[in-house]
Amino acid sequence: SVRLFVAGAEKATPELFEYVKRLGGNKEMIEGYGITECSPFVTINRQGVPRVGVGQPAPGVELCVIHPETDEKIPSDQQGEICIRGPNVFKGYLGKDAPNPFVEVDGKQWYRSGDLGHIAPDGSLILGGRLKRFVKIGGEMVSLVALEEAITAYAEEPQLAVGVKEGDKPALILFTTFDLEKDVANGVLKEDGFARIIKLAAVYKINEIPMTGTGKIQLRRIRELIEEMHA
Repeated sequence: SVRLFVAGAEKATPELFEYVKRLGGNKEMIEGYGITECSPFVTINRQGVPRVGVGQPAPGVELCVIHPETDEKIPSDQQGEICIRGPNVFKGYLGKDAPNPFVEVDGKQWYRSGDLGHIAPDGSLILGGRLKRFVKIGGEMVSLVALEEAITAYAEEPQLAVGVKEGDKPALILFTTFDLEKDVANGVLKEDGFARIIKLAAVYKINEIPMTGTGKIQLRRIRELIEEMHA
């Protein structure tokens, strides 16, 4: 009897959309994008309209794109950090030492989402990943998710995560729940088209990858594991 399925939090997989389509009838699957600081949501696909990214902003909500390092506004069709403005945006974090999550663009205050993406011609948001899940190596922004996807496709194992040991020269650390040699993993990345400077510094096998209740990798725990295991 369910007619409409709505997904949020973690990115919905193509398989989920296909599954709902196979259920038949007038059932429909749409996806939205939301952040705790911008309740209840930021964008959502419209019913009966072809799906583009995570949909268009809610009424009254505006989006813009800034360069994540210079904070300057860039064309909306270029990838950068997504900023949000509207009645759904919170006022700020508690505590006198809390970080300032806002940036001024065109004389207006915008919330910095920490997400990378761009805006399609129809106004829909196309997400590129969390800014925290990118690392700059040799002047190039490298997606940790892209590294994980390449190794997952090779190993056909879902349980892995890539973290970064911060420093003058960031080190890529891979955690897996299965046996995988570092040289083999780096060979996979090379075959997948990653630059030669994109190499794993170490691979560690652990019992399970720390995940949140919504299916996201616990980035804080990954950082703790790196500090514990990779001196």
